[in-house]
Amino acid sequence: MCHSTAPRDTASGFTLLEVLVALSIVLLVGALAWKARGEHRPGSLVARLTLAWLGLICLQAALGASTVWSNKAADVATAHVMVGALSLLTGTILSGLMVTRQAHSNTDSEYALSLGETGSAILQPASVGDRLRVVP
Repeated sequence: MCHSTAPRDTASGFTLLEVLVALSIVLLVGALAWKARGEHRPGSLVARLTLAWLGLICLQAALGASTVWSNKAADVATAHVMVGALSLLTGTILSGLMVTRQAHSNTDSEYALSLGETGSAILQPASVGDRLRVVP
């Protein structure tokens, strides 16, 4: 049996995969930023945070490319990891903010106030199409 001791060149395969993943992330976060810009006020916290996240993701991609081009220079690789951590933190904060806002908006719209048989107010789950109407 003959075993080859020559090193395998797998770096190009990993680099191609990383480039495809990076492009996918840039496109997805870009689409999210575009959607947030359309659904929220341009100066709102969600819109600004989403644009900041897109900026971090683009910087992360540029630092990733620089890491490869600089033969994995320690300072560039460290900056790449730090911006990646900031990107993760920003995405987590944004997700938490969106979940919190969704929970508050669901609470406001999922229940309807109605009068019971005895005239007492009853808070009950709203059916689809129920709207709270104030009648004088």
